[in-house]
Amino acid sequence: MQRYGKSNARTSFGDLKVQTFPSRKSMEMLKFAKKYLI
Repeated sequence: MQRYGKSNARTSFGDLKVQTFPSRKSMEMLKFAKKYLI
C-alpha cells in the first residue's frame, strides 16, 4: 500500500512536470508570435 502511494506520487509529479513544461513553451511561442505579428 505504501509502495503504491509512493510510486503514484512520483508519477503525478512527473505528469505535472510534463504538463507545465509545454504550457510554458507555448506561452513563450505566443509571446514571440505576438511580437512579430502585431
